[in-house]
Amino acid sequence: MFTGSNPAATVARPPAGTTQTTADLLERLRLLARQHQVCYEIWPLCSTAQGARTQKGFELLLCGVNGHLVHERSGLHAVPCCRHCADTYSELREIAEWTLHFKKPPSRYEIQSFDCALHMAPPHRHHRDEIVITAAIFHPHGHKAEDERCESECLKEVRKRLARLGIQEDVLCPPVSGNA
Repeated sequence: MFTGSNPAATVARPPAGTTQTTADLLERLRLLARQHQVCYEIWPLCSTAQGARTQKGFELLLCGVNGHLVHERSGLHAVPCCRHCADTYSELREIAEWTLHFKKPPSRYEIQSFDCALHMAPPHRHHRDEIVITAAIFHPHGHKAEDERCESECLKEVRKRLARLGIQEDVLCPPVSGNA
């Protein structure tokens, strides 16, 4: 399933028009998560109306790396908005879409488009250059007090699905080493 033996090995994409079993899909997504050293963050999604702050859902940030660098003068310089970044975004989006496929309504999600940028991670993630996917998870008809239970169930499901892929909150996945 991997090509080459370096940490930036790629995961083979299934041929178009073929169907994957659930086990095959999960294994592919796990390999993508390891390849891109994916971690996640959860943030409240708030709005302000009439001077009051109200939580209306939450944001899921999937953070991963593509590992390509370009030699420039005397050092290495990461290059945003290239084919590798777009491919990484596409693979992270696959993970996000699988993770956010809710079984129970009324929660909805929106995944933001690729911002063509590399984001600098915090110090505990080694200031690495990351591709970030941001997904807003919310209730389509506003947010009421009774929606909090649904929201916490949704958040629990998201965390459970990410754990199935070996993705941890704000902790780096171990890199791919050799042929797994």
